Amino acid sequence: MKKIKAFLLSASLFLAHFVSAAPAPYENPIPNITTIPGLIKAVLSLAVKIGIPISTVFIIWSGFLFVTAAGDEKKIQTAKNTFVWTCIGVGVLLGAWVFATGIEDALLSLTQ
Repeated sequence: MKKIKAFLLSASLFLAHFVSAAPAPYENPIPNITTIPGLIKAVLSLAVKIGIPISTVFIIWSGFLFVTAAGDEKKIQTAKNTFVWTCIGVGVLLGAWVFATGIEDALLSLTQ
């Protein structure tokens, strides 16, 4: 019990040191992004840069599934579903990027 009390006392003193210290001034962790539309555009741009290679892999995978189906209707249906859902995912990804870019351009044109 004495060890637990000693630990809690030392932990509270340790935490009290950081709580009583003067707070550091806030700095922007992403200095080149200063607006919400800029942040949204940066996040979507990153999503597109990651999503396009992944979608390419899935399109190649669906082609591989088509080739290896060998006439089996269930495997062909799986390959078709993979291809269709990959295309839908690419459409949503690029559509969101185009939509956000359009909204950002519209908002920036209003402020000028």
